[in-house]
Amino acid sequence: MASTSGDGPPGEKVVTLRSQPVVAEPLPRPKPLSRLHSIATAGMALCAFVGIISLLALITVRWPANSSRYVKGVFIAAGFGLLLCCCIAVFSAARDTYARRSASTAPKEQE
Repeated sequence: MASTSGDGPPGEKVVTLRSQPVVAEPLPRPKPLSRLHSIATAGMALCAFVGIISLLALITVRWPANSSRYVKGVFIAAGFGLLLCCCIAVFSAARDTYARRSASTAPKEQE
């Protein structure tokens, strides 16, 4: 910080700069997530409900002979479906929030 009281070298002029208020630009509205993300989230909820219901049915109902294997298969399929929908939701959200270059700022190749 310079002052006029003689702190600087002799003969140096002190120029005061006027301060300009900093005007913050409004933030752009965020883009909504894609339809794929919404479908994957709904798929997660559906698979979770199917898995919970099939597990409760497996535990509470006495299934005759080998018929409980179908309920176990539904439970395992719901688990795999849940994992698949989770992966799709995560990767689609990452794709939707990734900063893309606009066409005007991309350098054009010259031959």
